[in-house]
Amino acid sequence: MILRIDQQELESYVSEHSHEVGKGDLPSWITNFVAGIFLIPSATTVGNVLARWVLLSAAVLYVVWSVCRIVKIYNNSFDANELLKGVETMDRTERRSSIIALRDATGEFKNRYLLYRDDGWGCDFFPNHKTADPTSLDQQQITDYISNTFGIPKESFDLAYVGHDVSEKKSTEHNDELRYYDYQLYSAEVKDIPDSWKDASFKVGSKRCKWMSIDEMLSDDEIKKTNYDVVSMVRDKIV
Repeated sequence: MILRIDQQELESYVSEHSHEVGKGDLPSWITNFVAGIFLIPSATTVGNVLARWVLLSAAVLYVVWSVCRIVKIYNNSFDANELLKGVETMDRTERRSSIIALRDATGEFKNRYLLYRDDGWGCDFFPNHKTADPTSLDQQQITDYISNTFGIPKESFDLAYVGHDVSEKKSTEHNDELRYYDYQLYSAEVKDIPDSWKDASFKVGSKRCKWMSIDEMLSDDEIKKTNYDVVSMVRDKIV
């Protein structure tokens, strides 16, 4: 997994928490505690009463403060794992998706891909699934997703990993801040197409589907506006 983080934000975070990792500056405070202990008898030897009490009080407070810091550092649960979790929250990758370019291997729709209507994005889109790590698990989940969602028996299609790509887009959910979209691309060749899938558009369960070529996708204003990066990735890596 690749994290994309603003350098200034990362430097500020690391600077703020670096001393907390592990036992941090525990040795320094132990040294301060020992120094404070030695200051106490030294303060008692001062001849001036007022000065003696001022120095003695300061030495005692210094020892108490050192003990408090030692206890706090010792009980501190902030470790390298906590530091990593904090770093991961700064990741600007908006989505990690596995895209499936599914084609008819029987020949009739060889140059066209299966798309379904994604109401959330407001356009027709490739079948997709949230990416899982490692790739072996991702492939297993995608195989189950294609079979369960689109009703294709697992033995009726061949799934192959094609490659990885990253896209930069302005996110409307983050005040047009630049965000990163991480894609894993797979191809799926379907060896047995149901007759109902040979219509211009058809339904699989609750999903409205159709076949489209890359050129047809790039001529569609909705698809081109929303997912030009994904379509061009498929065009460059598979077609």
